[in-house]
Amino acid sequence: MGSQRRGCIRGFPAAIHVLSDPDATLLDQIGSPGIPTSGLLAGDGTVLAIHVGTLTHAHAALFELIAQHPGLGYFDAADYADVCPAAEIAPIDPAHAIPISAEESAKGTITDANVQQVYTFNDSAGQTVTIQMSAVFRIATSGQPDSYVEPYLVLLAEDATGFTRIAESSDYFYDQYARLESITLPEDGTYYIVATRFLEADGLSAGPYEVFLLVE
Repeated sequence: MGSQRRGCIRGFPAAIHVLSDPDATLLDQIGSPGIPTSGLLAGDGTVLAIHVGTLTHAHAALFELIAQHPGLGYFDAADYADVCPAAEIAPIDPAHAIPISAEESAKGTITDANVQQVYTFNDSAGQTVTIQMSAVFRIATSGQPDSYVEPYLVLLAEDATGFTRIAESSDYFYDQYARLESITLPEDGTYYIVATRFLEADGLSAGPYEVFLLVE
């Protein structure tokens, strides 16, 4: 175990017990396929909930509800087979969208207070575009790359009835890039690029980024 990790563990409250599990015996017992894993256990050791991956504020709130009402309610993923996961972006205000032109890049910063930035361009039906959002690494005082934003992109079209999603990232967290490749625009008009982060408002990453628009 590295000295940095040992220092982090020494800072934990006394009520938190840290176990070493080099052979993954504990992971196998609770049915977890990997790390990081968060588990909610009852006082008798019964596993009430397991979450694999980054524990966000929403996951923590769900764990709290389960702890308050153990054994009540259920979720069957088969009941939601037709639901496609999508980013929960904030309402779009065209007046605050930043114009971006073909072959042009724009820079910004994702923070907890500002989890998305909107860019706009006009184009015609049948035109093909590629959009890329890249995290910009910040260098820590140690000289090593610091944490970076986990990019996520959404492309919307505007019409008389509002906004329609044209394309969206399928990237997973820890990626440095998000890319919408060779998207054919369905109609003449105004389009909006939403530059945000993985899990949007509930995400944990932050930092500077660069967005590039390529018209093919």
